[in-house]
Amino acid sequence: VLFIGRTLQASMGAQSRLAQAKSRGAKAVYVDPRMPEAAMANGEWVPILPGTDTAFALALAQVILADKSYDAEFLAKYTTLPLLVTADGMPLTQAQFKLKGEATLYAVWDGKKNAVAFIGAKRDEEGKALDYAGDLEAEPVLDYTGQVKLLDGTVVSVSTGFNALAARCAEFAPAAAASITGVPAATITRVAREFASLKGVCDDSWYNAR
Repeated sequence: VLFIGRTLQASMGAQSRLAQAKSRGAKAVYVDPRMPEAAMANGEWVPILPGTDTAFALALAQVILADKSYDAEFLAKYTTLPLLVTADGMPLTQAQFKLKGEATLYAVWDGKKNAVAFIGAKRDEEGKALDYAGDLEAEPVLDYTGQVKLLDGTVVSVSTGFNALAARCAEFAPAAAASITGVPAATITRVAREFASLKGVCDDSWYNAR
C-alpha cells in the first residue's frame, strides 16, 4: 500500500483495515517530506522533496511500463488509455466518423476487426455512468499508432492515450526523477517493482486525487 503525502492518522476505519492487512503480510510505504508516525509501525518511509510527488509517481509508472509489468487487459478494458487521440491530445469520437454519430462514444482501434470501433458509457440524467455502451465486443489495442479517415474525408494520424502516457513517463526515468525528488534511483526502481509484483494500491488522499 503506497501512501503519497498521506498517513491515515485521522481515519480510524482505514487504520484498522490497514492493520488487518499488515497482519496478513501487506507492506506500507509512506512517501512524505516528514517521517509520519505510521512509518515507525512496520512501514517504510521514503523521504521526498516537497512538491515533487508527480515526478515520483511518473517515475514509478516509467519503471512499470518499461518492465511491462502492468495489467494490459485491465488497462484496455477499464481505462481511457486505448482511446485514439490526435497530435493535440484530443480524443476522437464517433461524431467525427459517422453521420449522426455520438460525441459520447470514443474511438479505439479494435484488434479483432483491425478497424476503428467506438466505446463509451450509458449515463443517467445526472451524468452518472450506468453501463458500457458502443461496441462491447471490441478488443481495444493499447499501443496502436496509425492513420484514420474521418467523415469529411480528412486522414489524420492518431495514437493512443497509452502511447502518450508512455512518452510522458519516459522523461522521468528513475535517474532523472532522483535529481528532482531527492529519492535515490534505486529506491524508486525497487518501490515500483514491489508495487507491481505485489499488485499494490496507491492512496494519495482524496484531496490530491480531485
